[in-house]
Amino acid sequence: MTHGQIGLELLETAKNILGQISTPTACLSLNNKSDVNLIKAQAAQLLKRLDRGQGVLIITDLYGATPHNIAHALSLDHPGNTHSSDINSISKAIVSGLNLPMLLRALNYAQDLSLEDLAEKTTQGGHLGITCQQVEINISAEL
Repeated sequence: MTHGQIGLELLETAKNILGQISTPTACLSLNNKSDVNLIKAQAAQLLKRLDRGQGVLIITDLYGATPHNIAHALSLDHPGNTHSSDINSISKAIVSGLNLPMLLRALNYAQDLSLEDLAEKTTQGGHLGITCQQVEINISAEL
């Protein structure tokens, strides 16, 4: 669940890198005109469709932003959550900060790990995919 087409583009890129993906996936794209209640309803339907009895990993692009907040609201079991009766039995884990290494890690390990371990492995992939290299540039005065 992401702002704009970020999730769709990264999923397409991951498919190009990995080839065949056997893990069921879906993307929800939000913009500043999205109806939050409609997105919640769509997300609840997707959770039901994607769950194969092991739970669903929800990846969002930005912690604390609308996509994350919607995912978090759907994960709560409380009377004010109008979608909770349909999806309470589905285990959910939310990982935020989507990047390509994170998504590749999630797709590579989805069939092999429990939901809790998959969320941790996905988070590790995101962290390990971020590096900083110091590059020294020598510019010659003779150019």
